[in-house]
Amino acid sequence: MRRPIGRFSRQIARAGPGLRLAQPLVVDEGHTSGVMGRPAPLRIVVVDDDEDARDLVERIFSRNGFECRSASGAAEALLVLATYVPDVIISDLAMPEEDGYELMRKIRALPNGCAKVPAIALTAMDGFHHRQAVFDSGFDAYLVKPAHPTTLIEVVTRLALASRTAAAIVAS
Repeated sequence: MRRPIGRFSRQIARAGPGLRLAQPLVVDEGHTSGVMGRPAPLRIVVVDDDEDARDLVERIFSRNGFECRSASGAAEALLVLATYVPDVIISDLAMPEEDGYELMRKIRALPNGCAKVPAIALTAMDGFHHRQAVFDSGFDAYLVKPAHPTTLIEVVTRLALASRTAAAIVAS
């Protein structure tokens, strides 16, 4: 049964050591994976120079039915985004060579669909000046590490669905 645009269903259940969705979180608004007409999973890109942090975030989303790609820094992220348009980007701020602020400015200037992809700053830095800089550089949300898996999933889902709904409205 098809649901109205922007509505989604999710069932959250505790299963083993961590939060898992009973069913992969998908959107029923015509975004199909091509596999028997199933809706496509939400797609994310995780950018963090800390391998353990990156793997943890990627694991949280992969285990819950999201399609994940990751990058260890800004340069690698831009390479990933050259060929892959996610529903949401999650990026650390404090990275060597090029920080998350500069990465986001570059993403917002990309000619492909990535310029409008919602982005979340996931960082250990907290404080008003950091928050203001996050939003000034083009991020849409700010989360402080360690963020609870439920919070991560809810924020990503909310941003992705709002973006997909807005795109569907503009397209109609």
